[in-house]
Amino acid sequence: MITRELREAIGRAVAVSGLAPAEPGLRPAGGPGRYASSVAFELGENPREIAGRLASWLAREPWIAQADVTGPGYLTITVTPGTLTALADRIAEAGPASASSDALRGVTLPAPPAADPLAAATWEEARQALAAELTARLAAAAGATLSAPHWPERTVAPPQAISPSPAAGVTRFRSEEERGAAPAAAVAFAGPDAVRFALARVVPGRPVRIDPEIIARHLPDNPA
Repeated sequence: MITRELREAIGRAVAVSGLAPAEPGLRPAGGPGRYASSVAFELGENPREIAGRLASWLAREPWIAQADVTGPGYLTITVTPGTLTALADRIAEAGPASASSDALRGVTLPAPPAADPLAAATWEEARQALAAELTARLAAAAGATLSAPHWPERTVAPPQAISPSPAAGVTRFRSEEERGAAPAAAVAFAGPDAVRFALARVVPGRPVRIDPEIIARHLPDNPA
């Protein structure tokens, strides 16, 4: 929500300064409530001078504690502690609308298929399907247009067996599914919300390791 409001505030400062609209280029800047904007580099040949003009306008906003020029022309903005304190209540009141913005307006992306990620055969397929669903939802909330779904029939190769150990006399597999519950079994044990949350936290490119007993714990330190 703060990012959206900062984009709007930068847009107003650009307009008041008599400059052409430009992408704010906003990103976090290393601390709570601190952001950096590269908008001045899009607006003229003297980014530092332009950033200074924008900073003077932004500093007038009551919810912005400080607006400075850093480096060759970056605009660094810090919101007030009160703005951060009120954020949790504002998000709870706004619900999903708290993620809306126009950052991706004009961008068209393929929509994911209408399929339940938790019905996937493997954990990795479930992770990929959920990642596609969440990415599309975030993109739409940021103003993107979703086109017809396009998804390969299968994106994960089947598990490959490792040569059996002569002593053990059994075949072991590399797949995580052989070492834990499949997605459907985990959902039956822990519930869909806990499984979706756990899948959403998995780092892409790493094995999916989800223990249904751990994610189902009713403890204060369990984020689900």
